[in-house]
Amino acid sequence: MRAARLAEALHGEYVAPGDRAPQPGRRARGPRTPRRWLLVEPGSKGESASFDRRAVALRALHAARAGSQLVDGLTGEVSATAPFPGRGSTGQSSSATT
Repeated sequence: MRAARLAEALHGEYVAPGDRAPQPGRRARGPRTPRRWLLVEPGSKGESASFDRRAVALRALHAARAGSQLVDGLTGEVSATAPFPGRGSTGQSSSATT
């Protein structure tokens, strides 16, 4: 079955994703949950700034107070942390820091 689908894909005409029939045995995809990026400042008890684009959130992080964190609203993972003066820019995931 897989070989037949692969041969059809390689030799058939292009079909736009919206026009494709769902694959047998799989349910159709629903709309995706939009990903949000949260800018959490240290000691803040109020609402955090929220962004729908990671690039914009990273710019806001660079202008934020030291120790502020950029958090993926979908997974809760800390994506980046604003550096403290004299420590340089981390910009890495919290799991990569020691």
